Amino acid sequence: MFTDIAGYTEAMSQSEQKALEMLRKKRSIIKPLIDEHNGTYVKEIGDGTLSYFKSGFHASLCAKELQKQIQDNNLNIRVGIHIGDIVFDKDDVYGDGVNIASRIESLAPIGGVLISKNVYDELINKDGFEGVHLGLQSLKGVGRLVDVYAIKDEYLVVPKPQDYKKNEVEIHNDDEIPSIAIIPFKNKGSEEDIFYAYGISSDLISDCSGAKGVNVSGLNDIEQLDYENLKYNELANNLSVRYVSTGTLWKMGEMFQLSIELYDTKNKKVLWSDRWQEKWDNLPKIKDCLSEGLLRALDAKINSDNNEENLNPEAYEFYLKSRHTWNKRTTKEDEKIAKTFLEKALEIDSDMSEARLFSAVMIFDSEHKSGLDKALKIIFKLLKDSEKNKNFKFIMKCLNNIGYMYNNSGDFTNGEIYLNKLIDIAKEQNDENMLGIANSNLAVSIFRRAKNLEDVHKSKEYLLKAINIAKENQNFDSLATYLQFRGQIYRQLGDMKNAINDFNSSLELFVKSQNTMRIEMHYLQMGLLLYEIGDFKNALLEFKNSYQVKKDINEDRIQWTEVFIIKIYYKLGLYEKCLDDLENLSKKIDPNNISNSNNDFELSYYIYLNLCKRALNEDYNNDMIDSCLKTINIDILDYEEVFHLYHLYHDKSYLEMAYNKINNEKLKSIEKEFIHKFLNYPIPKAILKEYNNIFETTD
Repeated sequence: MFTDIAGYTEAMSQSEQKALEMLRKKRSIIKPLIDEHNGTYVKEIGDGTLSYFKSGFHASLCAKELQKQIQDNNLNIRVGIHIGDIVFDKDDVYGDGVNIASRIESLAPIGGVLISKNVYDELINKDGFEGVHLGLQSLKGVGRLVDVYAIKDEYLVVPKPQDYKKNEVEIHNDDEIPSIAIIPFKNKGSEEDIFYAYGISSDLISDCSGAKGVNVSGLNDIEQLDYENLKYNELANNLSVRYVSTGTLWKMGEMFQLSIELYDTKNKKVLWSDRWQEKWDNLPKIKDCLSEGLLRALDAKINSDNNEENLNPEAYEFYLKSRHTWNKRTTKEDEKIAKTFLEKALEIDSDMSEARLFSAVMIFDSEHKSGLDKALKIIFKLLKDSEKNKNFKFIMKCLNNIGYMYNNSGDFTNGEIYLNKLIDIAKEQNDENMLGIANSNLAVSIFRRAKNLEDVHKSKEYLLKAINIAKENQNFDSLATYLQFRGQIYRQLGDMKNAINDFNSSLELFVKSQNTMRIEMHYLQMGLLLYEIGDFKNALLEFKNSYQVKKDINEDRIQWTEVFIIKIYYKLGLYEKCLDDLENLSKKIDPNNISNSNNDFELSYYIYLNLCKRALNEDYNNDMIDSCLKTINIDILDYEEVFHLYHLYHDKSYLEMAYNKINNEKLKSIEKEFIHKFLNYPIPKAILKEYNNIFETTD
């Protein structure tokens, strides 16, 4: 609770003795009242006082009684009360809670008591308390948005809400679900401090994305844009959002100087802007306060987690350095530096949940299957701790990562067990964002290990749940991704018409949001579909579009698109062109070092190299293909590649294998009504014809 005497400075300038008498009167009244209401008097600050209480209820009772008793003493008192974090330092207290209480007090009318919403929520069911809502107020100079109320009572001055419009932030109140792009803070300090701005912005996006009732653009989508040089409306159009948040951060010694601006592109006005300073010790709290403010302005549900960690600022700083270095890494040395930063963070605070989870992600991303057990050991320990503390936010994060790691290691059974657990908890917590993610991830898992039509339909059912969640929440980025994946499912089912419809629907949304990576995926998927049905010329156009986009964004796996282009040149009989492209592709092949992670690509390369030489009546040998086949499970090859092995080796067992892949694998996941059409596509038709010719003749 903060109090002060209105007009005290003027009184002091007129009569120092009179002013001091006012202080003595106030002191004689307020100190006994604070003791009486389970409070602690901390200190006097000029004409103001700071005190703290057992509860907001006790503080409010004290404030009401204070205003009642000073009425006959010619004292003009204002009171502000807030429930928030404070730090004890001997006989003093400070912290965010103190700063906000002070700002609320400065808004109070003479003879009035203003309180924050969390105080009001405590009083709402208490007898004798009534409040007037004064709106979501921007507390200038502290970077906070707080819902403020005035207590009503016969002895209190109750202000008019219209008098508080100046600092009030208009809350989103349209029927549409609010959507926002949180643009990374601009670093105004030295280059070495950029990780502060990047890390806080990344965490801010993550926190807001987890809230219910708001759609938040992902950091990857934002980073594809030249966001620093785009205007608000351009950013909003590119990212399909209504609201845009920008800010700056400048580290100056042990202080951070920050600014924020929230812009509504529909009504073309700034809703919230502020500049303020934070001590370095408050580093972990910066993004918490900002996310809370943004979500309040968007009328989104704030995730109240009683298990929020009190982060060590030094540990959090090393964590931010690690995240920034890892996400921007280009060399093995960068990876090593990122890991060193994270190790330092965990040395300082071994219980820091975000750092522990990130260490597991690092291990899995860098070591893949070989690092699975090590990564899971970390996450399972974190999951156990989160369950013990009932920290549902991290329980869901752990389950999602466990499912992801199992699935990407080929252990779909375990992956799906943990994704189903995630779905159950997301339902219990009413977390629709995580529920959509879990259902889509489960759909992907089932699709990847599908052995029959039933599995494919099951995958589609889970995906439909994710699609419906995205539609209900107007989450168009997620909706586009889900539609693109459903297009792949329809293609697997043989339903090319619906596949094309979904691919085109998702493309419209991706073009609107300029999601370059997903646009490239559209070209690739359309190319594969057209290739499968035998429309090789149009498939070539799609693959070339895919190649160009990948080339522009420096996609590492561009060589796979080059292989698809080469396949079509071969199908079209353009063998010389095929060989020219293969020669260019050879620069990405090291014959003396066939890596386990890339040997399937190299196998395709050597297959088409020999096929072209064979077609041109040139000499060839299968030695490199033999080398690849020794390090690869042939079961992962599709029926076309196995058919090519038959042509190169003249081994009928490969023809049988290609035939069986169609009959025992492919046809089991195709709807009956599309089987005849599929069997008349060029490649399956050629395999069946050759099989019947060879084995009927043999019989």
